[in-house]
Amino acid sequence: AAPAFAELPGIDTRQGMHYANDKPGLYRKLLSVFVESHGATFAADFAAARSSGDRRAVVRLVHSLKGAALVIGAQGLSESARIFEEMCRDEAWGTIYTHADRVIDDLSVVCTSIGRLVADESPVASEADAA
Repeated sequence: AAPAFAELPGIDTRQGMHYANDKPGLYRKLLSVFVESHGATFAADFAAARSSGDRRAVVRLVHSLKGAALVIGAQGLSESARIFEEMCRDEAWGTIYTHADRVIDDLSVVCTSIGRLVADESPVASEADAA
C-alpha cells in the first residue's frame, strides 16, 4: 500500500495519490507543479484577462485550474472552478467576479496546504519514497 500523506485542508490526498498511480514522489511533483503553474499565477492572470475583457482567456484559465485541481485531489477547488467556468460560459458577467473571489480563496487554502506539506517533509516520508 502507498504511504499515507498527512491530512491537507482542501485536498483529498487519497484521490491525488490515485491519479499519481500511488507513487508518492510523482504526487509531490504534481503538487509542486500545481503551485507553480496555478497557485503562483492564477489571480494575476485572471485579473489581467478580466481587465482586458478577454473572456476566452478567463474561461481557459478557469478550465485549466478545474482539471489540475481535480488531479491533485482538491475537489472543493475543482467544484468552485467548475461553477465559475459555467458562469463564464453562460456569460453571467455581472455575478462572476463574486465567485472569482471564492475560487481564489479556495486556491489559497490548497496552496497553503501544499506549502505546509513541503515544509513538513519528514524523513519517514522521504525513506518511503526511496523504497
